[in-house]
Amino acid sequence: RGLEPMEYLGTLAMLIVLLWVHWTKPLPWAWRLALADIASGAFGNGWDRVFAPHSVRDFIDVHYGSFVWPTFNVADSCICVVRSCWPWDSGGRPRRKRMPADLSIRIGRLKLSNPVLTGSGCFGYGLEAITLRPAFDISRLGALVMKTLTGKPRHGNPPPRIAETPAGMLNAIGLENPGMEAFLHDILPRSRELGCPVLVASVAGKDLAEYAALTAALQVKGISAIELNLSCPNLNSGGIDFGNDPAFVREATRRCRKASPKTDLWVKLPPQGTDIRITARAAWESGAAAVTVANTYVGMAIDWKRGTPRIG
Repeated sequence: RGLEPMEYLGTLAMLIVLLWVHWTKPLPWAWRLALADIASGAFGNGWDRVFAPHSVRDFIDVHYGSFVWPTFNVADSCICVVRSCWPWDSGGRPRRKRMPADLSIRIGRLKLSNPVLTGSGCFGYGLEAITLRPAFDISRLGALVMKTLTGKPRHGNPPPRIAETPAGMLNAIGLENPGMEAFLHDILPRSRELGCPVLVASVAGKDLAEYAALTAALQVKGISAIELNLSCPNLNSGGIDFGNDPAFVREATRRCRKASPKTDLWVKLPPQGTDIRITARAAWESGAAAVTVANTYVGMAIDWKRGTPRIG
C-alpha cells in the first residue's frame, strides 16, 4: 500500500531531527540520547505501519486483577521515558559551550586583554597587590599604570595629604616616589613578576629636557607604554600646569616621541584650565598614542573648627 500523508510527515520530521542533532553538536549526553531515541522510535513506528499495519497497536491494555490501565506500546513508551532526560539534564534547551567574551581593546600599538586599567598613583607600582591575593589577581588587569616617577626621589607633601568629602576624595600627595634609578633597579624587576601583561610607567619632569631624559631611561624590558604626566606646575611660568599650554604639550610629546621610538606615549592632561580639546589635539598630532583625561580634579575642604584646609 502507499504511504499515508501522516507517514510522510513522520519521515520528514525524523530527517529534520537527525539533521538538527548533527548541526547543533556538541550536545549534552541526555539530549543526544533523547533525540536519537525519538528518531529511532519514529522510524520504527513508521516501518511497522507500512509493512505490518495490522500488528501495530497504539495502546496496550494492562490487566491486573480488577485494575485496568491503558498504556503506550513499547516503542512509544521508550520515547516518553527517554524524553524525560531532556528537561532533567538541560532545563529544556541544549547547553551550548560558553565562549568567554572578548573584551580586548587596542590602544596605539598595544593590545590589552580588557579595558580595566589602574589610575596612576592609585595602585602604587603594583607591589601592594600581593597582599590582596587570592581575592584579587593583578594579572587579570588590562594594564597596570604605575605611580608617577621623577628624576630624583621626592618625599611629597607633608601630611595630611588625603581628605574624604561627601563629593569624593581630595589628595595632595606631591608626587612622592623613589626616583628613576631606584625604580629601574629595585622596583621594576619585582613589578614584572606580578604577572600583569602590560605595565605603563608614568613620568613627570621639571622641563622639556627632563621629560625627554626620563622617557629615554624607560626604554627597558617590561615597560609597554609611557604616560607623560603634564599636569605638573611649571614654576618658570607662574605655576601653571604644563598640560594647559598647547605649545608645551606639542613640544614635550615630540621630544619624548623621538626619545621613545618603539614605546607608545600616553599624555596625561589636567582637567582644569584651557579647552582640553586643544591640548589633546596637540598631543595627538605630535605622536601620542592616547591621552589620559584627566588628572586629579581641583577642590578644597575646610576644617571649620580650625579655619584651615584639611589637606596641604
